[in-house]
Amino acid sequence: MFSDRKITTCVFKKYLTLVFVFFCYISVNAQEVPGVVVAKAIKGSYVASPAIAILPDGSYVVSHDRYGVLYKNEPRVTVIYRSVDKGVTWSKQGEVSEMYWASLFVNENALYLLGTRGSIGDVVISKSTDKGKTWTTNHTQDKGLLFKGRYHTAPTAVVKHNGRVWKAYEEDPDSKNTRRFEALVISAPEKSDLLNAKNWQRSNGIVFDTTWLNARLPIWREGNMVVAPNGDLIDLIRLETRQKPKDTYKLHGIAEGMLRYEVAGKLAVSPDGKKMSFDTKTGLVHFPGAETKFTVRYDPVSKKYWSLVNKITANKPGSSFKTLPNNQRNVVMLTSSPDLVNWTEHTKVLRWNEGKTTTMEDKYAFQYLDFVFDGGDIIAVSRTAWNSINYHDSNYITFHRFKNFRTMTMADSPADLADTTN
Repeated sequence: MFSDRKITTCVFKKYLTLVFVFFCYISVNAQEVPGVVVAKAIKGSYVASPAIAILPDGSYVVSHDRYGVLYKNEPRVTVIYRSVDKGVTWSKQGEVSEMYWASLFVNENALYLLGTRGSIGDVVISKSTDKGKTWTTNHTQDKGLLFKGRYHTAPTAVVKHNGRVWKAYEEDPDSKNTRRFEALVISAPEKSDLLNAKNWQRSNGIVFDTTWLNARLPIWREGNMVVAPNGDLIDLIRLETRQKPKDTYKLHGIAEGMLRYEVAGKLAVSPDGKKMSFDTKTGLVHFPGAETKFTVRYDPVSKKYWSLVNKITANKPGSSFKTLPNNQRNVVMLTSSPDLVNWTEHTKVLRWNEGKTTTMEDKYAFQYLDFVFDGGDIIAVSRTAWNSINYHDSNYITFHRFKNFRTMTMADSPADLADTTN
């Protein structure tokens, strides 16, 4: 009798344990991913570099690449999705092999991906005439191989201006001195065969001079081509400004008086696209979110430039490398500027644990956002880490719509999502 009771008690305890584990599983998975999930990483991989465009028929297309041990020995691949219901649902269209860090854009009713062959590699372009299902290869100079070498970029804006297509790139020419990025621009006539390398040209490259800024490793990368109010071409570029060990937190030199982690580079491009230059007096500008990749686009309705940036909300010296403010990708701010110099922060469109000094170990982030205007709305895609291995290695590509963006204020900021993940 006693033995039966003991067995029954053990079985009951196991049952309670299973129930507890089940409800813990349900609780964890109830942390609903913000936005609409376009793609989810599978085990052993991560998703990154989202880009978005609107096709002539009004449908949306999104692309992203992937990385991780699962794809360690495979060619870099970009995956394409399409939505015919304004972003409510998404279906996979196709894949483009040997395409990475690519921008999506439409030209002459065709869809293009413009990126690199790998994380550092040849500049390549592919074309689709069936809404992203099939794509041209990019192996020869008359079929998509534009420049051979060690190039780098990100899904930033492709701009059309004065009859040409423009895109910012960086070159890392010395394999023994990596990440010594030289900013440059490539361009081609809009109505030319964009798959043919003969139609493209590039400017000179400019490397960041470490004497311009007191930072640990000041480098610029992931530049944005924009047309200034006076018609000049500008490369507004991300700039890393982590402080040196034992160095003052305040900036000096041509960035004196600016807030560390909120300084971007501004390079001028000649009208013919052959020369890029940097003014050592005016070439660094205040830009919220300059520490992380951003996209800048011009809105002719408001006559302003807009961007979705990672706003650092705990901007103070870190006690260690892990707690430096550059780890903060947990707040996305909508910003605008009439002149690419003076920026207004309008509203926080996404936020998780705002004000927290985040570290690499934090598992939530919204980063590398790309966006386009859709009437009175902004539609955007995010490289989202949601209960991932860490904030950097994202497990989702998510779609978001920000309605009536031109009139949004701080009062429109949504609730902090930290409560949903506790």
